[in-house]
Amino acid sequence: MQSGGQDSDGNRYRNAGEMWEQEVATPSAKDCWYTKGIDYWNKVDATVDGVLGGFGRISPNDLKHSNAFLQQVMGEAIARAKEEGRELVVADCGAGVGRITKGLLSKHFTEVDVIEPVEHFLSQAKVLLRDCGAKVNFLLVPLQEVTVQPDRYDVVWIQWCIGHLTDDDCVAFLQICAQSLKPGGLIVVSAAQAEAKPTSATLSAV
Repeated sequence: MQSGGQDSDGNRYRNAGEMWEQEVATPSAKDCWYTKGIDYWNKVDATVDGVLGGFGRISPNDLKHSNAFLQQVMGEAIARAKEEGRELVVADCGAGVGRITKGLLSKHFTEVDVIEPVEHFLSQAKVLLRDCGAKVNFLLVPLQEVTVQPDRYDVVWIQWCIGHLTDDDCVAFLQICAQSLKPGGLIVVSAAQAEAKPTSATLSAV
């Protein structure tokens, strides 16, 4: 972001770089940045509507288009793995209450690592995903503290959460994701973008 802006406290910044310089100038300031984020989500209901900011009604359409995208970029590999009886492993990063795992990932992958830093969201995910059809591992870990899992994942799925990371932590996180992929694996990033004209969320595989 090159243009200026204003935060919720009324502080104005000439650009994103100036904001980050003030918000995370020291290790303690960075810790405070993440603590404020967790404090916010701790007050949000552990429901699909809650994690989607009151827009739970968009979930079915989002899952439909996410499924189409996954089929486009990895459909052949998924079908081939099923024919050969190979297990497919995916990471659901910033998983919330398990919406994406329930409605999409568990239908195509044999094992899912549900990674979520908000404890009551993860507790609800354990309920929602009890009989989802895939093996599910629940990890109470913030994205900035995720560690390398060599050759573990066929796909790392990151939806509507990467913006919570600072720029430096975002780069480091994506590097860790890349080092955790199996050969031929994919990192999928989905991010909602505010523009002059309404558009759908953007999905990218890297």
